[in-house]
Amino acid sequence: MPRILLITVVAGILAFMLIACSMEKSNSSSSPLTEITLPEASLPETTLKETIESNNVVSRTIQEETDREVDNLVASLKLTLNDDMWYKGENSLFKALEGQSVPVELYKNPKNNHSLHILFATNIGRQPSETSFISLDVLPSVKGYSNEISNYILESDADKLKDTLHKKGYSYYKKTLLKIEPVSKPIYPSLTASQNKQLNSIEKIVFESLDDEQLFHAGVYKLFIRNFRGNDYKTKVVIEDQEGKQWVHEISLSDDGKVGSGKIFSSEESKGLSYQANQFKQNMAAEKTVTIKHAAKPESIQQPSTPSKIDVNFGNKPIVYRNEQLGFEITFPESWKNKYEIVESSNGETGMTVFYQPTDSGLKKAELFQIYNGGTEVEWNNWWNHGGKDKGVPFEKLGVSKGQVVVIRTPTEMIYKGTEEEKEAKAYVQLLHQIDGITGTFSIIKN
Repeated sequence: MPRILLITVVAGILAFMLIACSMEKSNSSSSPLTEITLPEASLPETTLKETIESNNVVSRTIQEETDREVDNLVASLKLTLNDDMWYKGENSLFKALEGQSVPVELYKNPKNNHSLHILFATNIGRQPSETSFISLDVLPSVKGYSNEISNYILESDADKLKDTLHKKGYSYYKKTLLKIEPVSKPIYPSLTASQNKQLNSIEKIVFESLDDEQLFHAGVYKLFIRNFRGNDYKTKVVIEDQEGKQWVHEISLSDDGKVGSGKIFSSEESKGLSYQANQFKQNMAAEKTVTIKHAAKPESIQQPSTPSKIDVNFGNKPIVYRNEQLGFEITFPESWKNKYEIVESSNGETGMTVFYQPTDSGLKKAELFQIYNGGTEVEWNNWWNHGGKDKGVPFEKLGVSKGQVVVIRTPTEMIYKGTEEEKEAKAYVQLLHQIDGITGTFSIIKN
């Protein structure tokens, strides 16, 4: 190659290198960080497809379980409301909703996944001027959802009701539509072998109750045992004397098949209870006729119709209990010493619960009564005047303290049910009979 051509080529290469270096230096000075793009990581196509499908299956499973839970709850709720309206008639809180489709909201308590509240997002008041919103407490167990309404919250405003639920630890879960069919006579399947055993136990309990001379005089009585389903936690027995006077005996049915004696109400206490008693008789599992032979007491010293209204001897050293939160005092008989325990409410609630303290340390305590804040007089009267007084439930207004109604609630079932617990049961019932005497000492603390 000629020397001149070689020099020219080399000079061109050097010039190109100088220009490249100059450009690199220029770029470097304008951008101190050099952006580096890495190739995207990717899963094999089959693995990615399997992951997506697996997530979809999990999502569908959760949704199906939720839908199934809601479907089961709605089906149970329809049965519960139909029972309530048929047995209580015009005194049912839900009578105004008959034949309607009602939006309901489900609320769950994160601390207890089984605890649900069902809020009816519609006014259940029967008159245009009435506003009442209700939420039912639902706690399923091994027997399923209960067919009887027991605990509920009633407010005059829907937002206030939701706020109450939130304060109790409940959060919104799901909304659905509940179609409430026209009321019809409840249907019961045939009793199983285990239910027939319960039926025999119920008869025995009622026979024992009839031996109470303070309640029942000598004579002939008819017993009408209301039918019950496998997931019922209660049933009722109507006791009727020859003159047509009626009592309703509540019977508890536990998960393990045990049967317990609850309170006995005279149908004369309210028209609503009298109506229920006659409805119970139309759905009997059994009917019995019993003759009581103990001697009747003279008319002038006949005992009242309820066992709780027995005169109480408070002794020389009665025990005074004072509750500053609700602002009241009550007095316990001297004979109650070491037989009871008081547990005051916590977690923002006000009130107290009195428990029977069994002598057998292996048995659990049994509730005797609870005194608590029943809300303002407007709220209490709204509940009481719109079905509360006719429910036959053991609630009673004691007085008004600090602008709040003070309410007492007594249990509706026996806690001690086995034969081995018979001694405790008798002692427990003896204290139950004295509750009215104790609440008769109720007084408001004056500042």
